[in-house]
Amino acid sequence: MAPNAKRVFYVKYLSGPIFGQILTKRPDIQLDKLENETPDAEAEPILSQAHAYQIGASRQVIGKHLQVTDALLARTPNLVAVSSNGAGYDTIDVDACTRQGIIVVNQSGGNKEAVAEHALAMLLTLSKRIIEVDRRMRRAPDIPRNEYIGTELLDKTIGIIGIGNVGGRLAELCKGGCSACACWRTTRICRRRRSQRRGRRRSRNSATCCARRTTCR
Repeated sequence: MAPNAKRVFYVKYLSGPIFGQILTKRPDIQLDKLENETPDAEAEPILSQAHAYQIGASRQVIGKHLQVTDALLARTPNLVAVSSNGAGYDTIDVDACTRQGIIVVNQSGGNKEAVAEHALAMLLTLSKRIIEVDRRMRRAPDIPRNEYIGTELLDKTIGIIGIGNVGGRLAELCKGGCSACACWRTTRICRRRRSQRRGRRRSRNSATCCARRTTCR
């Protein structure tokens, strides 16, 4: 390792193999891996010397003791940057990092293609009843075809709630076969009837009234 090398660590996995491939070619950067089960005796030297933390975005994957909190920051005195693998900060206490002068960044839009295609795949699965047919065919032969006729998406209107990176890409994918994509972006929280008791759910109509509709043709 080169003198004054920068130390980067991650827990369990990286967002993609290219990340590690690039960093391992840099003589001035050392990449360390921890597991949720790594004993404290092994983790402490890595944490205490780390300059950057490439962290997963899911709290179900990253153990609570390795999520970025005041407790972890107390163990990483040299840390200057925390980078989330995804768009969210579920595993990062941004306020705690701000108090310590640690920069926090995310990878917004990095997986938009994968998520948009997955949403489209689920849409086709539902419209064509693919899972229903698959399970029926596995149970018994001679499937009654007319009972499992699906729905065509051609010339249908696709409603997309939220038109960010993923929603925008999904709208682009749908434009080829659908006549329009109705996209709603919620701009404020509807607070009608403040006298209603807490906990009562808003009706679908009241939730819709505070959204802005745009049409993608």
